Amino acid sequence: MENTRIMTIKEYAEKWNRDIDNNFAVACYDQNSLFELEDTHTSEPDETDMKTWGITDVNEYFDAVKVALIKREREC
Repeated sequence: MENTRIMTIKEYAEKWNRDIDNNFAVACYDQNSLFELEDTHTSEPDETDMKTWGITDVNEYFDAVKVALIKREREC
């Protein structure tokens, strides 16, 4: 069985050189429900969000959504 480590918001911020308290992962978590995050996780990146947050790499976009989704799931 593979042991996959789950990234935290702090680790996301460090990986992508973002402010720990003000970044796209935090915004995703604060502004979206579990269902909205699940939809976002499987859809195309939102160009407006990417531009607003200065994201140029789609991998960063999906890392942020995944981190927020996992944090939201842990609340349930």
